[in-house]
Amino acid sequence: IARRQLRISEEILCDQLAIRRLNSAPKNYGTALLNIVEHLSASAPRPPMMASPMNPGGELEHRIHMILSHTETPNWTR
Repeated sequence: IARRQLRISEEILCDQLAIRRLNSAPKNYGTALLNIVEHLSASAPRPPMMASPMNPGGELEHRIHMILSHTETPNWTR
């Protein structure tokens, strides 16, 4: 469970870093992620699960919502 939560947190933090470093509008970045998902879902064969964390469970949907709402990741203590 902890490893899964760590992976989700890493993805969210990478999204925030990419938006800041690219000086991109969050909406543009979110749209780019959705375009990638659309492209990957139309192509075959599917990428390995580790190479594409777009697995069931809503993690990608949660990331998109956070990107579009400009929600920062909470400051968790160690």
